Parts: sequence; C-alpha cells; structure tokens
Amino acid sequence: MEETKEIKVTCYRFDPVTDKQPRQETYVVPIQGIMSVLNVLEYIQRHHDPSLAYYSCCRRGLCAKCPVKVNGVNGLACEMVVDGDIVVEPIHEKKIQRDLAAY
Repeated sequence: MEETKEIKVTCYRFDPVTDKQPRQETYVVPIQGIMSVLNVLEYIQRHHDPSLAYYSCCRRGLCAKCPVKVNGVNGLACEMVVDGDIVVEPIHEKKIQRDLAAY
C-alpha cells in the first residue's frame, strides 16, 4: 500500500466580476501514487472550493485545453505529474475568464 503525503497547492484566483486584483489561495491536498496537476485541481474543486475554475477536456494531452504554469514551467495540467508543493498559475493572465480558465 502506497503512503499518502500532503502537499501545499497555491492557486492563482481571479474573478473579474468580483475581484479587483488576482490573489493566491493555498490548499492542502493528499497525494497517493501518481497524480497529475489536473487530478489535484479536481481534488481542490471537490473537497475544498467548488468555485475553482479551470479547463479540462480529453485528460490525455491531446486537446491542449488545460494549459497552466506550474512552479514557473508551462505545460498541460493533465500531463504534469505532482511530486511536491506546487504553485499553479495561468499561462495567459491577460486572457483569463476566471481563475485558471482562459479563452
């Protein structure tokens, strides 16, 4: 049985309807086995904050609809593997609809 560890996930948050400035929120997420950034975002949405917005579609890296910046590195949330604390930001801040969801 694999050991569960906890990581801190700091997410960029911004809702142009209610927020004047972007902010960062940090969540604690249990990690067991291999988890992608997308798995972590889903966990946050289900267990901590259902208002967290992000895109995902195919979950296999084919559609490229889940681009994020993790610890300063651009990639797809469905392909990037989590192994420690992370900071998740949008790649295109100027195109943000809300949180990590861009158009």
